[in-house]
Amino acid sequence: RVGRYSTLPPSLSISTMKLLKYIIPCVAILFAISCTPNTGDDTGKKKGYRRANHLLEEFDRAVRAIHRNEEHPTRIFIVAHRANTYSGVTEKYLPDNSLLAIEEAIAVGADMVELDVRATLDGVHVLMHNETINETTNGSGKVADKTLAELKALKMRRGTKYYDGGVPTLAEALECCKDRIYINLDCKDIISERKLIEDIQAAGMQEQVMIYGGNYLDKCSKLDPSIALHPYLGSIGDLGKWANYPTAVLFQFGYYKYDGLDSNKHDPDIARKLHEADKLGYSNMLNHDAKLKAGDYTMLDRFLDCEIDFIQTDYCELVDAYLKEKGLR
Repeated sequence: RVGRYSTLPPSLSISTMKLLKYIIPCVAILFAISCTPNTGDDTGKKKGYRRANHLLEEFDRAVRAIHRNEEHPTRIFIVAHRANTYSGVTEKYLPDNSLLAIEEAIAVGADMVELDVRATLDGVHVLMHNETINETTNGSGKVADKTLAELKALKMRRGTKYYDGGVPTLAEALECCKDRIYINLDCKDIISERKLIEDIQAAGMQEQVMIYGGNYLDKCSKLDPSIALHPYLGSIGDLGKWANYPTAVLFQFGYYKYDGLDSNKHDPDIARKLHEADKLGYSNMLNHDAKLKAGDYTMLDRFLDCEIDFIQTDYCELVDAYLKEKGLR
């Protein structure tokens, strides 16, 4: 921005002016370098990351776009549920909550992966949705009764297709996602809030992670006030409970708010009410995903009519293609 002076103040000497002649370009170059997004190493691993800003900055940009009534590149975010994708589920049979699934979500252009966290017997956070390992590995039993070594000795699977490498740790998932994609952590059974925050901080992922849940978010916020919180919202009346949490910008609510199948809980204006409070809305297509495969986008249209900002789905590619047709991506 041009300053208030149209000419240099008389106090500046000729020698000072000559010095500035060389300093200003140097400063400009350094500033440009500092503003360049970190795209990572030369291996191509980091090239999939399309948004290098802090997650909360992305939220702020989306909120501002809503108030300006402008279309924004991130106006509607797509979240890969358990890192699932259409290609990963129906073609490649990749296990959910696996590093392979995360890689596929990045490849198809998801904005965020939703990952489930549980604790092992020896105090390590790993990725697993269910209480047991029966569904996605060749083993059986509860995660909480297994050591990390035991989980690493297993094969992960989707159906009858098996993969070496064992159950991934949260640390491995954070490293895989770093500078590439955002994460929504659904904490099913954690060791402690402190251990969770330490894992995130050790990976340097405070700016790319949001933590989903309820009561334990208070402790997480106290341990690291910079990390985005993602509370569940039963009704718009519950929003006041989060008034003193500045990083609670995105709120999840049930699909019944928009699908209209439960008239007692139906609130198609909930996302707009969140917008009025400078917040964003998040819900899922999971109960209606199968209809997308059959070419029925009725429920997704209803979803869009409600102006929801984040769509969680198992079939990112189908949602992405439809949003692009609508000019929303």
